[in-house]
Amino acid sequence: MTFNISKLPEASYNDVKFLYQSSSIGGGRKTVTHEYPNSDIRFVEDLGGLRKTYNIEAVVDNNNNNNQRDQLINALDSKNILGKFVHPEYGAKNVKLINYTINNSKNQLGITTFSITFEEADLPVKGEVESNTGFLSNLRNIAGENVSNKLAKGWKTFTTVKEGFDKTNKIIKDTGREIKKVAGLVAGAGDGINDFTTSINEIVNNSQALVNSPSILAQRLTNSFNALEVAFDNAQNVFDSVKNLMQFKNDTVPTGNSNTRDNILENQRLTNNLITVNSFAIAYNQASQVDYKNQNELSNNIKILEDNFKNISGLDRDSLLELQRIRIEFQKVINDLSISLTKVSNFETNKIPLNVLIYQLYGSLDKKEDLKELNKFKDTSQIEGTIKILSNE
Repeated sequence: MTFNISKLPEASYNDVKFLYQSSSIGGGRKTVTHEYPNSDIRFVEDLGGLRKTYNIEAVVDNNNNNNQRDQLINALDSKNILGKFVHPEYGAKNVKLINYTINNSKNQLGITTFSITFEEADLPVKGEVESNTGFLSNLRNIAGENVSNKLAKGWKTFTTVKEGFDKTNKIIKDTGREIKKVAGLVAGAGDGINDFTTSINEIVNNSQALVNSPSILAQRLTNSFNALEVAFDNAQNVFDSVKNLMQFKNDTVPTGNSNTRDNILENQRLTNNLITVNSFAIAYNQASQVDYKNQNELSNNIKILEDNFKNISGLDRDSLLELQRIRIEFQKVINDLSISLTKVSNFETNKIPLNVLIYQLYGSLDKKEDLKELNKFKDTSQIEGTIKILSNE
């Protein structure tokens, strides 16, 4: 059967075009109906207008390739808070995708049709936006930028005092080496590790020039953390790398007159604070993005963050408040996340093959690898005693 699509108008969703076949649009009023016992009186309370609902029949031409079809599927699957739907008759609308179905038929070869439902919508209220991971990432960037500016503005240069120059040079060099060493302790580095290594080498190899160039020093330290954040293949590896820097303290002991000592200590404090703020901010941000298998994994990261946060020392008040705000937003994210994660419980068992036990508990072997990893089993032919299992209760 031939399907004539040549005269169909175009529509689009998030800039992905498709052919528009038909639509039905729903609207009306929000109402509450009040009725009363032993009375035929009915009162309908008007709570305002309903935003439009669009039920769209879309068509994609697949005669040459499937690119347009796949682009539309990707756009519909995206996690955007809102999307932009352009109707050929009613124009552009801010919408939230509700659902869609894909329809293929042997009678209409070369085309794919979509049935899509959008609801017209506005941006969520401020509290809903602020509890998502995107907002947490934004807070991380702001904290990193602010602490970088503080170092650039508060840094004490040494153009004539050798003691101050040498000690500050040592602070810079030791800091770069420590960041590089800690990152190297974690496996799973991706292609971005090269950018990170380059950033650190620029600090260590040019430490003398950086003593009297605080703006460049601040930017290079910031660049190193930005590179570190994308240097690994997953969020857990990034978290594991920066958690070891959260209590970083360069403790070079200065000598010389009191003014020189004070200036060296101030540079040391500014450097330590930049490392601390970036480490915590990245750790909270990445911990919110880990693909957790169960609540036990989430709890482990939370404990690491809380234990380290309690031991923060030496930070200025504004930086501490910024980290506190990040910590609060992280709590909002994980409160929502933890609801969907399976719980870890202790379970007593007599000697039994792991496969048999898993079938008894879950009815399939889908969770076998999870339980092996959770309990660190090496031999699963016979297990006994107290083991950890996963449950939704």
